[in-house]
Amino acid sequence: MLRHWGPFLVAILSVALLASCGSVRNLKVPHERLSPDQIQDYANSVLDSDELKLFQVPYKIDKPLARTARMMETFGRTKYHQAKQLAVMLLSGRDMGITYSRNSNYTALEVVVEKKANCISYTNLFIGMARAIRINAQYAEVTEVDSFEKVGDTIVYNSHICAVVYDGPKPYLIDFSLTDHPQYHLWRAISDLEAAASFYNNIGSEIYLRRESPDFLNEAIKYFTIAYKLYPDSAQVYNNLGVIEIELGNLDKAEDLFLRSLAIRPGYFAAYNNLGSIHMRKGETDEAIRLIQEAVTASPDNIFAYNTLARLLMAKEDYEGAETNLKKALKINKRYSEARHRLGQLYIKLGRGKEAMQQFALALKYKPDDDIALNKMELLRRLASDQ
Repeated sequence: MLRHWGPFLVAILSVALLASCGSVRNLKVPHERLSPDQIQDYANSVLDSDELKLFQVPYKIDKPLARTARMMETFGRTKYHQAKQLAVMLLSGRDMGITYSRNSNYTALEVVVEKKANCISYTNLFIGMARAIRINAQYAEVTEVDSFEKVGDTIVYNSHICAVVYDGPKPYLIDFSLTDHPQYHLWRAISDLEAAASFYNNIGSEIYLRRESPDFLNEAIKYFTIAYKLYPDSAQVYNNLGVIEIELGNLDKAEDLFLRSLAIRPGYFAAYNNLGSIHMRKGETDEAIRLIQEAVTASPDNIFAYNTLARLLMAKEDYEGAETNLKKALKINKRYSEARHRLGQLYIKLGRGKEAMQQFALALKYKPDDDIALNKMELLRRLASDQ
């Protein structure tokens, strides 16, 4: 039964019209498609033997999957209709038993075995099956969707990848995120090589963020290096390699990587944020503030940048500016506990105990096991009873 998926299908099958601006239109035109064999041949030419052991063409499928795809071919129907039916089949789980799993970065063939997929994994399977029935399906990066994680005061970035189908004068986006979102406008078609690089960048990011292995840094570097070799112009790969260099204590190397990231993608908020982090560590507060402000300008919905900026402004005793930025972060995401904690601490510093208590109470409302908020509230109660 597909009835259960009805509310989601409105969200995932969105139509994006070409913009009138010529520079934007060029970002949305289709790229030359490469066969899995062509991608594999390229990988053989740029990766070493150890890296090749980790590499698979993300959208490669086998004959049984191609036969399943051909079930979507309906006489007299458009390729877009076939693509939509294919997406519905993959998401329904009825025929293939696949369920959405946020941290499951798999190739098309791995998805079939693991029965789990996140956005890019679903897209890998969709691209392979769609092309098997002559649908002009390609990868797209949606730049208006934030897909990043904060580690300390640094930002690790992944791409939000979906599919774009070209059938007639306008492209159609097919997104597997299962989130309710408006129609996407800020997106660009990307080549198969860039998509493969994004896939391996995401794997490296997940290894780094989970930190499950004692050798997680070197394991993450292996996948970031594969991504870099496949597509050397990836701003996000330079950014993520820079984050690792910060963790290793190599601030000069990290700074160079972030600057290279910005050279590829001017205005890239993650690189600005992480450059600011370097200057924070060096005690260069004014330069750190300038860079974090650039991050805010580049990505006005980035809650982490507002919080970091508030922290820097508090160090400069600009308490009014710090309060303003923390409130901006909480307006975007009222559940952002770190900003709640910092705003509560700011109110304590300013002697505004009642307002501080309100912030910690809100933090507990959204996260009942918030030990930091509990401890701060207990401290405020003791201080009040001592007076």
